[in-house]
This record gives sequence, C-alpha cells and structure tokens, in this order.
Amino acid sequence: MQDGVSAINDLVTKAATANDPPANDPPANDPPANDPPANDPPAADPVLPEYVQNLLKEHGLSSVEELDQFLKKAKEPAKTPEQIQKEQEVYNSGLVDFAVKNDLLKLDDVVTLESMKKKSDEDLVFDQFAKDIKDEILEDPEITDDSTEEEILGKIKDAFEKEYPLNSQNEKVKQRAEAKLAKAAKEIREPFERSFTNAKSRYDDEISVRNEYPKYQSAMQKLITDTVPGKIDFFSDKDGDQDILADIPLSDDDKKNIMDQLREKIVNNPETFILHKSGKVDQIRQNIKDQLDLIIYRNYAETGKKKIAETYMSLGIKKGSDTGASNSFATNQAKQTAAAQQASAKDQVLESTAKK
Repeated sequence: MQDGVSAINDLVTKAATANDPPANDPPANDPPANDPPANDPPAADPVLPEYVQNLLKEHGLSSVEELDQFLKKAKEPAKTPEQIQKEQEVYNSGLVDFAVKNDLLKLDDVVTLESMKKKSDEDLVFDQFAKDIKDEILEDPEITDDSTEEEILGKIKDAFEKEYPLNSQNEKVKQRAEAKLAKAAKEIREPFERSFTNAKSRYDDEISVRNEYPKYQSAMQKLITDTVPGKIDFFSDKDGDQDILADIPLSDDDKKNIMDQLREKIVNNPETFILHKSGKVDQIRQNIKDQLDLIIYRNYAETGKKKIAETYMSLGIKKGSDTGASNSFATNQAKQTAAAQQASAKDQVLESTAKK
C-alpha cells in the first residue's frame, strides 16, 4: 500500500501526464498606458464589511471567494433520494473499476464483501464453520451414502452449537459464546474490509487530485509567469557615482525554456502539490525563485561572464577600480561558485587592460 508522498506522487504524475499544461506565452512587456508607475506602493486590501467577516467566521471560511462558492452551493436545490442513489451507484462503480484495475481488489472480493455486509455475525461464522467442518462431518459413522442434505446440515448445526453455545441457559457461557462469535466474525471480515478501505482511500485521493489539478496548474502557471523576468540582472558594480550593470535580455524562447524547466522541477513535484493543498503559497514562490536562480546559473553563467567582460572593456576601467561590487544573481546554493567565476572574468579583463 502506498500512502503519504509516495501515493500522491503516483497521482500527481498521472495528472501531470493527463493534463496538457496551460499556455505559457509570457505576458507582453509593454504595460498598459493606464498602469500606475512601477514604484507606486501596492493598494491596500479593502476592509471587509463586518457582516461579511462574521459570515466567514461562522462558516470557517478564509476568503470572499470561498464564501461566494459556499453561498452558491447553499442555493442549489436539495438532491432527491433517487439522485443520491444514482450518484452513489456511479461512485461505487468507479471505485470497483479503479480497485480492480490497480490490483487493489479482485472482483470476487467485492462480491464477497457485499455478501458479508448483508449477513449477521452468526450467519457469517456459521457459513465459514460449515465449510471448515464438512469433510469431518462426512466421515461421521452416522452419515452414510443414503444421508440427506438435511441430516448433514443437522450434524453441522449440532457441532456449531457445541462450538458456540449461543442458546445456553447459563448466562456466562452464553456471553463467552457471543464474544467468541463476534471475534470470529471480525477475523473473517477484516481482511476484506482492510483491502476495501485501502482501495477507497486511494480512489478518493485520485478523485481529489483529478478535481484539484487544473486549479493547481493554473495557480502554478501564474506564479511562474510572475517570477520569470524579462532580463537577468547578472551583475552590478559601481565606479564612483556611476552604476555599472551587466544584464542579459531574455527572448520569448528563453522564457519558454525556463518556464518548461520550472514546471518540470516544481509543478510536477508531488511535494509542491501537497504545499498547494496546504495553502503554503509563499513556500512555493520561494522554491520557484530558488530553482530559477539555479536554472539561470546553469544556463547563463558563461554568457554573464562575457557580458561582464564586455561591460568593463567598453568602459575602459583600470585595474584597482573595483569598489562596491555586488552580485545580485547568485543563489544560496551557487553563490560562492558564481562569485568566483565572475571575479575571475573581471580579473582577466583588468589584467589585459593594465598591460595596454
């Protein structure tokens, strides 16, 4: 049985392959004419009226969107008993199909379990007892070739009553028999019920992921689109009051390639789906940023070093003018390596200019 992350891993992988990713065209770079200046502070969230806050609190909701969905659902007409029965039949059919296809249950197991549900403990245990003791009864000298089924059944009932004296006049004997019978019935049902419960849990997870995955994809696409920049601020330096920048513009193809890698590393990661289900958007956003830095370092480090060299060469900076340098690119994972490589490129440029 798979559970936890392993179980979700199978489901997310299946959903990822079954759903085409949403369009990943980057947004246009030109902002609309009416957009506020980029450095304006974001508008504060509006204060909700008190009665709305009370409704959210009363129903255990966290947003106006959730309240809207709740109220819409409350307006839906009540389902008829026939509709409820039909939905249950569809659910049961899907559950059985899922369980059999995934080798969680055999079809005979499903039939057996349904039969068990309709039987009392006594009938269930008696049927199993009869199967177990029939050969022994047939060897009884009183049972001959001429014995009828009723005579054989009578012998089985006598043996059953001896094993489980449910009709005893002694109350303590009767109570012990009832406890023994209940234990035997549980031992018969338990393996089938355990397998069924496992299959049902897996099937419910499948439905949950199937229903939630389109929302998950949409949310992840927005986070990725908002995170991938139009250019990489690879390096910044200062020469007196003059800012020295080395950035790398990203084409639409560059952005698409980066987004594809982020989807592969982040969106298709089952742990990200679990974070999404838990509402941990900030953690996902940070994971995307960290992975973006690694992708940029892996794919654009050489381009960045050349850009640094070209920038210093074009400005004709002399050796020793390196003051106030900072590296806005390197991630925690790659910071030291990136800094070393950038410093090496810069030293080479300075050395070559010093010799001229």
